[in-house]
Amino acid sequence: MIRAIKNKGLFFFIVMVSWVVLLGMSFSFFSTFEKINYYNLTLEFIISCIALYLLYSIQPFKKLSFYNTLALGYYLFFLSYFVDAIDQIFIHSIGYTVLMEKLTLIASLIFIFIGTQKWMRNYQKIALTDDLTQLPNRKLIKQIIYSLIKACKKSPSVFSLVIIDIDFFKKLNDKHGHYYGDEVLSQFAHLINSSLKPNEIMGRWGGEEFVIIKKNTTKIIAIQELKALRESIASHTFNLDNETTKLTASFGVSEYKCTQQDFKGLFIEADKAMYSAKNSGRNRIR
Repeated sequence: MIRAIKNKGLFFFIVMVSWVVLLGMSFSFFSTFEKINYYNLTLEFIISCIALYLLYSIQPFKKLSFYNTLALGYYLFFLSYFVDAIDQIFIHSIGYTVLMEKLTLIASLIFIFIGTQKWMRNYQKIALTDDLTQLPNRKLIKQIIYSLIKACKKSPSVFSLVIIDIDFFKKLNDKHGHYYGDEVLSQFAHLINSSLKPNEIMGRWGGEEFVIIKKNTTKIIAIQELKALRESIASHTFNLDNETTKLTASFGVSEYKCTQQDFKGLFIEADKAMYSAKNSGRNRIR
């Protein structure tokens, strides 16, 4: 709360200083018009206030990559139109007008454009990333699989889909609470993701379910490669708040066959294999 107040105070301080400096310069160095165009004065002042509102509205995003670029753009936009407003009162020189209005306006539009592009890329990343694990979420994983299916139909190839489900995760949540469970999920995701090969992509499907896409890998080879991962999970100790937890996971694997399957068929096959691993005693690959 105190930090928010400080940020607001700094924002309004910069705005007030800008107003005082620009008005002071105009009053000190330029003469005034005998007849003031109040219509243009009011319109341009309102536009400058809109730029300030936009600048104020992005204050909560200070930690994001687009903030500095976009904030500078809005600030320069404000300066340009505020000078344009007081230009209706004072007789500014051509050089001052070009520098403070035209060039500043052009620069502001460039920064706003670049900042908006960064914002959109940041939004897309957030929209396709699981907030807890920072892995690709279900939406992005589906996009990747659909693109692989499309590519496979053009140029025959193979890939395998792996569904991983943590065994008895509900019991862990019930015993320790959801905060503990979330931290374990985060550590679990990091453990697997750090061991992936360049041709493998991991994502969170939902809850305690994860998926791995293994490009250019048959089902038989995928099962062989997953044995080491299954053992690594079972031997790993998950730590949180001086408590330790051991986990196992069940794996279901399916292979994409270009002429026989679509996304639904591929996923159902892997899902059935995963439940077969569960019903066979868990901590297995099927």
